[in-house]
Amino acid sequence: MCSPYTHSWTHIESSNMSTLSFIILGILSASLAYYVIMLAVRIRNNVMTGISYHDALLSQLSELRMGRMMTALGINKERYVHQESGLDIDAQMRRCVACDNTAECDDRLAEDNVTPDSIDFCKNEAAFQSVSHKHNLSDDR
Repeated sequence: MCSPYTHSWTHIESSNMSTLSFIILGILSASLAYYVIMLAVRIRNNVMTGISYHDALLSQLSELRMGRMMTALGINKERYVHQESGLDIDAQMRRCVACDNTAECDDRLAEDNVTPDSIDFCKNEAAFQSVSHKHNLSDDR
């Protein structure tokens, strides 16, 4: 038979364990809530950074012959900026800026008769043909 003192001690110990469990559960819940909120904030910030980056690329494209060439070839610049690698776009823009065929490029663009197969003078010919082909395929779907 248990003494009355032993029973009382067990009840107090059980009560302390229950309180400790609730405190630990509260701390874990607060930590989880904090990490979920921070994850949402970081995702939002990354999305906003991505939008700014793509807007800046579109702006840079509009200032280059490359943007006019893309328009002449029927390439949607917004889709291009969102679907192509940023590194590839940067390399193509650098090739356009460093191009020594600007006079021929300007003449062809002025003629308004540019096709992916008629730009053999362009340093980005292969890239434009590939992009044009990919965009035409996705338009067919």
